[in-house]
Amino acid sequence: MRARINRDLDRSDFVCAGMITLLHALLAALYITQFELTILVDNKVGNWDWFMQTLPLTALRTDLWRSLWFLHAQPPLLNLVGGILSQLFYPHPLEALHVFNVILGALLSGMFYLLAAHFSTRRWVAVLWALVLAFNPALYLFEAYVLYTVMTAFLVMATLACVLWHHQTKSPAAIYSFILALNLLILTRSIYHIILLPLALLFVWWLTDGGHRKRMMSVSILICFLSFGWYAKNYVLFDTFSASSWSGIGLWKVASRGDKLPGLQELADAGALNAMVVEQGAFAPVSNFARYGFNRQSAIAVLANDDYNNINIPAISEEYGKNALRLILHRPWAYFHTIYLGYIQFSQPAARFKHLGANAEEIPLHESLYADYLQGNRLMGRFGAFQFFLLPLSLLIYAGQFWGQLAATRWELSRVVRGDAVLFWCAVLIVYTTIVSITMEYGENDRFKFLVEYPIWLFMPVVFSRLIPVKARPTR
Repeated sequence: MRARINRDLDRSDFVCAGMITLLHALLAALYITQFELTILVDNKVGNWDWFMQTLPLTALRTDLWRSLWFLHAQPPLLNLVGGILSQLFYPHPLEALHVFNVILGALLSGMFYLLAAHFSTRRWVAVLWALVLAFNPALYLFEAYVLYTVMTAFLVMATLACVLWHHQTKSPAAIYSFILALNLLILTRSIYHIILLPLALLFVWWLTDGGHRKRMMSVSILICFLSFGWYAKNYVLFDTFSASSWSGIGLWKVASRGDKLPGLQELADAGALNAMVVEQGAFAPVSNFARYGFNRQSAIAVLANDDYNNINIPAISEEYGKNALRLILHRPWAYFHTIYLGYIQFSQPAARFKHLGANAEEIPLHESLYADYLQGNRLMGRFGAFQFFLLPLSLLIYAGQFWGQLAATRWELSRVVRGDAVLFWCAVLIVYTTIVSITMEYGENDRFKFLVEYPIWLFMPVVFSRLIPVKARPTR
């Protein structure tokens, strides 16, 4: 199957992108001012300090850089943004974060148009396609949410926009921006691990020609030291080579099916599992673990709190990770079933993520139109949305199309990747995020899905449209 010829963008496309960016922002402003859609929605999810991913706001206001240096629970960029906003806009940092998220969401919408226009021979198709995604209620709801969801979704789209930029102009700056955006993504959300960097560097190798390849690779590798430096810092200070010290606890949460897998106590009684992980479960209060010997003390404030940046968390998480692997080996089919359940939740409309309910009640018709009808929740029921079937089907079709392109070019991989680079990187992001989201998370998979919701709704229509035969133009 031959790929369609992708369209070059022109000035009119950037005007359309600007208009869509503005329209998204205008509706966000209307929802904030007239519909009471607010980041301060309630005392729980409208409170910065309630989240385990955030350092105390007081620490970020009074000792930002030292607090970030001793952060190990999460990558640093969310807390960096929160700290800067708390210093610039106190006592209203969350309202400022909401505005910041709206700006990112509006820019994301504009980027989506440019990507859609790249794949559309008719501009009006790209405009309608982008408007549907620009008015996605899940984006407005996550903009009014404290965590890094919109920041992450924006950076995911930014990597695609940089690939498009390079495809259109062959600019080295586009490649460097792509690598920078990917490193910022890794430093924002731990689901994006540095394992992505070797693949991204190989992608850069495929995209560049021999004359500029050495310089492009050298600069790209230097940019990657942003992420490697953070990982190295955590390894030196906390003996954990990762951006988040929670990975073991997270894996236990999946392996134990949210601590609800039958037979856990029997395995602990038989000595197959440490009794501690069964008794306490995933993400129990850190103070509960002192009686098991996890009682290190620290004079550093952000390491001494009873939260998940406590000095004892790396060791506690390591113990949970070991027991998660034991449990998976003892009950592999149960783990596979949990992955299936995770994929069902991954396929749910993102606007129905449990923390968004109060704000979703302010825009019920808008939310229902997208979730129940456009995404098909009313028809699909427990399977969530049409995406449940369409996403794996589109990936299989794309694999077949990619294989056909390889065969047609006599297995010139770099030529095939370079010729359709945007869709290739889109597939990489979707496959990576889906696999990690359902194998390393259980319970909030729909929130994880939103990170690639826009790439998914770019990827699927393009792949399915390429099944439609193209009439050859008559030669003269």
